[in-house]
Formats: sequence, structure tokens, C-alpha cells
Amino acid sequence: CNTDLEEDTLSVQEAAEYFGFSDKKIRKIVDEHENDNFIFWNGTRPRIKRQLFEKFVDEKLTAI
Repeated sequence: CNTDLEEDTLSVQEAAEYFGFSDKKIRKIVDEHENDNFIFWNGTRPRIKRQLFEKFVDEKLTAI
């Protein structure tokens, strides 16, 4: 049974599929924004907070 937090966060691979980016691109964003609010650290593994990351993508990455 997933918790709400798990359902609303994505692994790097899941985020890549969901947003249509490569794993490499997601990892680069994580590396550059490791302390931003859209990243939740589960130990050493980053989880992407889907809604906050969507907002980040809309605001920051629309120029791609």
C-alpha cells in the first residue's frame, strides 16, 4: 500500500517517462537543484515531487 507521499513522488525513471525527458536530463536537473522543494530525498535516492516539478518545468524549462 503506497502512502500519499509515494504516490505523489516519482523515481528518476518514472519522472523521465512522465515528463518525456531522458533519465540523464532528470539526473542533471536533480544534481543542479538538489535542495529545491521538488526533490524529496529518500536516503540517498531522490524522489521527484510531481506537482512541484511540473510547476518548475512549466516556469523554467519551457524554453527548451
